[in-house]
Amino acid sequence: VRTAARGACEIYHLVNHCEDSADSQTEFDVHVNGTLNVLDAARRSPSHPPVLYVSTAKIYEPMSSSALSAQATRFVPVNPEFRGTPERAATEPDSPYMCWKGLADRQFLEFGRSHDIPVIALRCDTVAGPRQFENEGHGWVSHLVYSILSGNPLTIYGSGLQVRDVLHVSDVVNALTAARDFRAATAGNVYNLGGGASHTISVLEMIQAIERICHRPVRVRHAAPRPGDRAFYMADASAFRTLTGWSPRRSLQQTIRDIAAFWHAMRGQVDIPVMRSTRAEHQSEHQGVQRAA
Repeated sequence: VRTAARGACEIYHLVNHCEDSADSQTEFDVHVNGTLNVLDAARRSPSHPPVLYVSTAKIYEPMSSSALSAQATRFVPVNPEFRGTPERAATEPDSPYMCWKGLADRQFLEFGRSHDIPVIALRCDTVAGPRQFENEGHGWVSHLVYSILSGNPLTIYGSGLQVRDVLHVSDVVNALTAARDFRAATAGNVYNLGGGASHTISVLEMIQAIERICHRPVRVRHAAPRPGDRAFYMADASAFRTLTGWSPRRSLQQTIRDIAAFWHAMRGQVDIPVMRSTRAEHQSEHQGVQRAA
């Protein structure tokens, strides 16, 4: 890492590791020690590069059930004035994985301030788009699109009313560029990144949107909620928008279309798990393998 950072003019720390892993030591090494290695390499680099880090909105304390109302297809805040979770909101990791992510987030800012490294952290919720290889947790949107296009059944855990703030990956890249370009103002701080109300969608609504856009029906099963699955998240990204002028350009519908176009273009060329044959699908169903929403 030090060798790579020595000639770098800027560093992007984009770490992702499966939160379903049972290996807490590996998770700690990836998120905490890995982040420290990147920061230390930036500190030692003669070019003193800025470091931009994509963190997670999952470190925020979940909204309480009393603050939400269950409607036909989604949870909605009881307070009509709610504009999203701000950066000053309390953080409350609720799993070892979230502890490591939260520690890395805090370490990132404090190390930057202590060693005068221009660091910028962006806290995102769901990032989706083409060239995403589905994962039951992090890649849930692409997983839904691939499964529906492949004719595979889906399992909805819980009510399906859970709401997420979804951004197209290209809008996240544009946000990183904006954070870099305006680093005289953004350095040393953490910002929420999200599309607000126009980019929130529930699991049920996402499935319905994919069926409508892709003209494919889906078979749905229901299962018990997964531990730690939060009911609602919407980002208040006003601070970042005010400083940089950034705003998302791609709608939720465009995100779905782009993922679907990737699936069609890559079918038969790469091994996306849900592109497997009907025979494999039936075999998986027989073995009781569930596909997460």
